[in-house]
Amino acid sequence: MAEAHALALTVATIRRARGKPNPEDYAVDSPEWHEIAADFARDVLRMLECDSVGLSDEFDVIHRDVDDDYLGIGAAG
Repeated sequence: MAEAHALALTVATIRRARGKPNPEDYAVDSPEWHEIAADFARDVLRMLECDSVGLSDEFDVIHRDVDDDYLGIGAAG
């Protein structure tokens, strides 16, 4: 359970740093909340894919170029 919470916090932090909203920014069950929650879930799945390949250089989401959009969450500002 702690690992899942840490993963969600990591994704939320990356999204916030890149200017993307998180589900908590909207009223639960609003159309915007559903859209952002689905986008957030896609980002979580992308992080899990990275973990499944051991964060090799090809999938290193922390040290990638600024213009790289592997997580689908935009440039790092």
